[in-house]
Amino acid sequence: MMSRTPINRFLLRAAIIFSFWFLFYYVWQADKLIISKPLSELVVNQSTVLLSVFDSNYHLSVEQRGKYLMHTVCYNTKCLVGVGRACNALELFVLFAGFIIAFPGSIKHKLWFIPSGLVLIHFLNVIRVAALAMIQFKAPQYLDFNHRYTFTFIVYAVIFLFWVLWVKKFSKFGLK
Repeated sequence: MMSRTPINRFLLRAAIIFSFWFLFYYVWQADKLIISKPLSELVVNQSTVLLSVFDSNYHLSVEQRGKYLMHTVCYNTKCLVGVGRACNALELFVLFAGFIIAFPGSIKHKLWFIPSGLVLIHFLNVIRVAALAMIQFKAPQYLDFNHRYTFTFIVYAVIFLFWVLWVKKFSKFGLK
């Protein structure tokens, strides 16, 4: 039988949380796009607004593709980037929140720390999509590398630093 050490309790809680997420989202919700589609649209819309502050030629294109509306960041007549399920940060929200929920700490702190982290992750993702649109327009040969590596590293590094902040400042282990 597994001992009741803090790390084992954390791992058990994390396994339960992520199993629930997998069952809820991938088995029951994924094809319905109830969560993913509006989040993807929000990211594209906000990225377009951010870009249009600097250059009014950036705009949002919405077009029907089958039964779905596709939201894309465009520059003049050239469509640059859209956001699919894998890039809307939903998985990162769950990863971040799941870690905080599973790790020991007061509910009072979790109730403000998790939403703060989700807002930060969303804001980073909006900036990431805006930057990718600019790269696609100005230097498309660098898009794939930046999409796969540069921005992935930056976003995961910020999430990791937020986790470290949680463990050191707000968890039951960091408050000793």
